[in-house]
Amino acid sequence: MQLGVNRRREFRLLRVLKGSGLAPRPRSITSEWLIMEWLPGEPINAQGWQQALTMGTIAAILARLHQHRCSGYPLNLQTRYARYWQASDPSRRSPTWLRLHRRFLHRSQPSIMRQALLHMDVHQGNVLHQKGGSLMLIDWEYAGDGDIALELAALFCGNSLPSADRERLLADYLQLMPGLTCNHLCRQIKSWIPWVNYLMLLWYETRWFQTSNQHFIDLAAPLRRYFDLSS
Repeated sequence: MQLGVNRRREFRLLRVLKGSGLAPRPRSITSEWLIMEWLPGEPINAQGWQQALTMGTIAAILARLHQHRCSGYPLNLQTRYARYWQASDPSRRSPTWLRLHRRFLHRSQPSIMRQALLHMDVHQGNVLHQKGGSLMLIDWEYAGDGDIALELAALFCGNSLPSADRERLLADYLQLMPGLTCNHLCRQIKSWIPWVNYLMLLWYETRWFQTSNQHFIDLAAPLRRYFDLSS
């Protein structure tokens, strides 16, 4: 179980996207399962992911999503922080980490540049290459309404995108999003990066405690160094 996932909310959110071509159609919801339409295709490979980044396809998908009407389900990072903290390994917590955690819980989040429906988990494994060549986003369990710059910060940090890929994606994105300037958007993305990094750290720590998979400890390690946390 991954904390913060609400299948009924996901079902209703996906119904908002019905007909958009951005997400699969939800069919029904039960007490245990979210049943989706079957789509022929498979997640893109590493080459396809890099091509989608450099050719502007990911930027175009995000621009379409961010111009879609909101879902009515606002994202609350601090609620997620609190849940993940409670689900993390107590033996790995330290006084330094507790002080950091409390700062994130009580500080004001960056102001909203532009509110939109966000996917919040865009990576290679969540981009489906469909028959005919079009791409679609899957796995919407973390989606909700929030700042467009938060989505871009999550994309950059979650995929460790190099500077050249970030700049190209932003250039393509800005061409499709009227009323935005590069400097303003870049400043806003920068302001969200610590928030995204802390969300990622807590998620990795939670998954470690749930699975005992060393891979999550390895993923958490650079983020612990980023926040100067003792091991």
